[in-house]
Amino acid sequence: MTHLKKLTPFVISICLILSFPASAAELYAPEIEKKVLENGATVLVKHVPDSPLVTIQARVLSGLSNEGVYAGTGISHYLEHLLFKGTKEKNSETIRREIKSMGGTVNGSTGLDSAEYHITVPNENYKEALDLLVEVVMSPVFTDEEMEKEKNVILKEIKLNNDDPTSRIMRLLFAQAYSENVYKYPIIGYEETFRKLSREDVTVYHSSAYTPDRMVIGITGGVDPVLAMGAAEEKMAGYDRGRPAQAVVMPEPPQIDMKKAEFAADIGLGYLTLAFHTTSVHSPDLYATDVLAILLGGGDDSRLYTRIVKEKELLYAVSCVNYTPRHPGLFIVTGVGEPGNIGKATEEIFSVISELVRGGVKPQEVERAKNMVVADYMRSHEKIESVNSSMTSSELLVGDPAFYGKYVANIQDVGKDEIAAMAEKYLMVRNSTAVTLLPEAFIEEAEVKEKAGEKGEPEELKSVVLDNGLRIFVKKRGELPLVTVTLAAP
Repeated sequence: MTHLKKLTPFVISICLILSFPASAAELYAPEIEKKVLENGATVLVKHVPDSPLVTIQARVLSGLSNEGVYAGTGISHYLEHLLFKGTKEKNSETIRREIKSMGGTVNGSTGLDSAEYHITVPNENYKEALDLLVEVVMSPVFTDEEMEKEKNVILKEIKLNNDDPTSRIMRLLFAQAYSENVYKYPIIGYEETFRKLSREDVTVYHSSAYTPDRMVIGITGGVDPVLAMGAAEEKMAGYDRGRPAQAVVMPEPPQIDMKKAEFAADIGLGYLTLAFHTTSVHSPDLYATDVLAILLGGGDDSRLYTRIVKEKELLYAVSCVNYTPRHPGLFIVTGVGEPGNIGKATEEIFSVISELVRGGVKPQEVERAKNMVVADYMRSHEKIESVNSSMTSSELLVGDPAFYGKYVANIQDVGKDEIAAMAEKYLMVRNSTAVTLLPEAFIEEAEVKEKAGEKGEPEELKSVVLDNGLRIFVKKRGELPLVTVTLAAP
């Protein structure tokens, strides 16, 4: 899923499953108050009686897929950095002191489809925090000093991301996998286009994107739901609905052949990403494909980890995620290992997928994957910030604040035949994109060997004509453990 997972490649986590309710319905107890105001703003309140804290969040349709002509500039992310830097009444230092005096913490983030800002404070200070959050999000002032300061911060962030192999390869993967869809651009933007953003650009974008009808206000914690709803309604009532115009997102055309790209970096290990175009968060295929991702690459008992890390020792780590944003996303396999094993590991990934399609899955595998989804649900609801985030993102992306709970219930209904069907439907060679990040020295050495002939000449195309006139052409390629047969006739 998109708003329930983060892309965290090359990280292996251990999941301890205790005992869970027999019925998935027992896990789903929304108790979320929802109200859509006259200006289009949606307010959600989740009461957590035992919590001494409350989180107030504003989530906005201001991610990459909403940037329109600004796509590739990183303007949504830039705006995230600027919003707590001043309003008409308060400068950045005043805002910082107010949050500190409330005993609060503040943070924000920008994704493919939305941006969010939240403040967490003791319950008794929720109204002051709500007033401040709405003020900085809806009525910011952009000064030359703060814009220049944050622009320099982001430029350093861009350079740091380029130095981090996991961040870099994920950006390279999305750029290679998507040719038309806006997801091909980095959320943080390209350095050359980001530098050109002006105060007018930021002001225009904020006025068009940050309107009540494109926003969800979420309040979660130990506060009275009626009072919290009333406070949010009163605070948001002073803002007008925006224009209905929305950025056009081009659909990604079907992929007809495997894409492969190799990049060099100043690193010591090899990094692999293999992605397949799959579903959006709105698709009914979401549930079985998510279970498939866990079954293949979720933890050290998954099929890929068992085969590639434990048995054949081709990689040090391998994992999967079915990343499903607002528009069709990617089923991603990631791995890290010795540079010379990356090609063999890619072949082995396809072998494991092929075996799953042919042989199906075992009931115990399905049960394990479902338990991991439930465990993730439990862990993600340990903190009120996470409860608030899943509530607001569910509302903004699918129109249902309780979608996360329903998602867990739907996962329980997935059958083993559905999982194999998803593998056959989406995890095809022609629907894949393979991107590798390898050490510069390794690539240079491979190029030297190839020029010296140590790699051997490629197989020539062989042809045979049978007695009945049928012509047969054969060419061997050792990249994948597959055979393709084509019959051509006039």
